Amino acid sequence: TTVTGEYDPYYMGEVVLSVKPGNVNSVIDGQQRLTTLAILLFVLIKHSEGKGYLKTSKEDLEKTYICQRDCSASSVVAYKFCYDERQNVRGYREFLLREIFEDSTAPRVGLKTLYTSNLVAAKKYFEEKVGKLSYEEKERIFRIVVNDLRFDYQTISSEFDVQLVFETMNNRGKPLTTLEKLKNRLIYLTEKIGAP
Repeated sequence: TTVTGEYDPYYMGEVVLSVKPGNVNSVIDGQQRLTTLAILLFVLIKHSEGKGYLKTSKEDLEKTYICQRDCSASSVVAYKFCYDERQNVRGYREFLLREIFEDSTAPRVGLKTLYTSNLVAAKKYFEEKVGKLSYEEKERIFRIVVNDLRFDYQTISSEFDVQLVFETMNNRGKPLTTLEKLKNRLIYLTEKIGAP
């Protein structure tokens, strides 16, 4: 599914990753942008009218951009983008899988927070807008998202304290916001839970 982009690349900013054992990347900075794009891709693929895009079947697009399934059992094996199970203290992982990616095998959680409301609002917005587009318009947006949006990826070396890196990155000469402090605390707890 690599096709020469029809537009100039658009810079989406920096994404900072921490690589975990098993070559799993944890997103330290850039999660909101990646989540939004994952939702948009899911909605575009869902509304591809069974044809897929870029001469690729809907099933192959799902496998490339959303998740891989066990064909014999039709169950999801691995998602391309998802919340880490260790960060799933409040059920965000299950919420994302069940309510946003429509995975009926994920447990149903009655989670209602500002964050989950934002996820639902983003999906509803994309569903509404994409539903009104022609197939050609949807394919053009899909092509832009997968070919023309660019991130600068930075990987944090295992020798650095991820929490300290996050705090330093977000130091703009003024105190961290409550949300930034909470995110930093969650990073700290995740690192402690994952420690041997």
